[in-house]
Amino acid sequence: MKQSKRMKVYQKTDGRCAYCGEPIDPNEDWQPDHYIPLCQGGTDNLNNLWPAHRSCNASKNGRTPEQWADTIKRRLLNEFDEFKRRIEAYTIIDECAQDLFGLLNHTERQIRGFSPTFYLDKLNGGEDD
Repeated sequence: MKQSKRMKVYQKTDGRCAYCGEPIDPNEDWQPDHYIPLCQGGTDNLNNLWPAHRSCNASKNGRTPEQWADTIKRRLLNEFDEFKRRIEAYTIIDECAQDLFGLLNHTERQIRGFSPTFYLDKLNGGEDD
């Protein structure tokens, strides 16, 4: 990719990662990421490219941000379910445990309703390019 196009991608978010929102040093290791991945029919058009830390881009992999968010949510739910099973296995039901289970159920509802907002969503007012 030409340096001029790369800098246009970088400037789209004022030098921040499109996903985590943290600053990116233009001379450091960052990547123009395809919002719609090439493997899903995305293009190299500037509207489909966003600056991303290498680690954010690697985590997103060949997914759209929405697919990536669903993956994160499933992972959180799986880890939470395992945590909850472990607590249930070692807890004698008493008043304290009931309070704990109430908190766990509340947390589970929050995770199920979780929908991450990426930095580029904030820039676009909730719409993607």
